[in-house]
Amino acid sequence: RSSACAACPGGTFSTATPATAATACQPCSAGAFSTSLGAADASTCTACGVGFFSTASGASAASCQACGAGTYGSGLAASSPSNCTACAAGTFSNLSAASSSDGCTACPRGSQATQAGLSACTLCMQGSYGSSSGGHAL
Repeated sequence: RSSACAACPGGTFSTATPATAATACQPCSAGAFSTSLGAADASTCTACGVGFFSTASGASAASCQACGAGTYGSGLAASSPSNCTACAAGTFSNLSAASSSDGCTACPRGSQATQAGLSACTLCMQGSYGSSSGGHAL
């Protein structure tokens, strides 16, 4: 009776020799993924790009999710949406996957963003005005 060697599945790798069980296959960390079968080291794990994150470890397909509107990412291999930074009060971003605070835009005159992390500014109400850009409070 012969036994064939099985490749570690995508999203995993094994540096063990000899590997005698599937438990030798270690998952790529959260914030990374790999589509390679039979990978021999962690270098096959691809980090999520700046502006993206992935909470899953052992992902075998691109499982990276974009930082949402009103936020931006600033590093590779982010493993949580908490790695996305909120745009400051007085600014907004309607973009997803922004890769720096440059994706946040000052609210135009006549509008405001009263809190951090907004995807749009709100217009000043009747009886009030905003004479400069970047308004964040009345």
